Amino acid sequence: MRAPSAQDRVRELILRLAATVDADVSLPSYDELAERADCSVGPVKAAMRSLERAGVVSLRRGRRAKVLAGERHRRLPSLSRTMERRGGTLVNRVLEAAHRLAHADEQQYWRLLELEPETPALVCRRLRVIDGEPHIIHHAYIRPDIVGGPGFFEVHDIARESLTAIYERLGVEVLRVPALLRAGIADDTERSLLRLPEGAPVLRNLQQAIVRRGIWRGTLEVVLATYTDHITLNCDRPLDSAARN
Repeated sequence: MRAPSAQDRVRELILRLAATVDADVSLPSYDELAERADCSVGPVKAAMRSLERAGVVSLRRGRRAKVLAGERHRRLPSLSRTMERRGGTLVNRVLEAAHRLAHADEQQYWRLLELEPETPALVCRRLRVIDGEPHIIHHAYIRPDIVGGPGFFEVHDIARESLTAIYERLGVEVLRVPALLRAGIADDTERSLLRLPEGAPVLRNLQQAIVRRGIWRGTLEVVLATYTDHITLNCDRPLDSAARN
């Protein structure tokens, strides 16, 4: 593992700031961020471009960067804890549990994990069934070197446990980047897995988990998820109206 670069330090600083504010709030200037991270402006610009690709900030020439996904804005509740409080049942159906290379349409997630395309990652794809009905497609890409290597799925029962619970048991300290929810219309795969009619609205999100281990800082996990409109989420507007806009 490498020591954190100036860009790593700035990226973590921005993520921490984004986690404390509402969406559409402006971040400090590049000069201010560079001073806080004790670096030049170059790493700040590189970190901002990386976070713009991840959907965390919005960049516009001549203006300060704005937060797209704040901790108090469009935040997803913990599903397992919510189900526990409600007395409902949550079942994970494993669709894929593999240690493999990136497919052609997945290379962007390898870049977010700071992995080369020829380096395998752990891929965990599950259908989350609530009270007997499928409501969530959860797709996680994970750095194997942080969680014990390619045998992760042989050691841990991902059908019964949440990934977060497994990370905690491994002693991995995780900082989750606030999830940005995007409304859309279910595609063929989503309709099939979630048993939805044609034209059904869904919410999708991309979320990263940042890990600290010793002096190293980096992305442990990239998660893609699709939610049906039947699940209650803390969103800032109704799902059906969001899907139409």
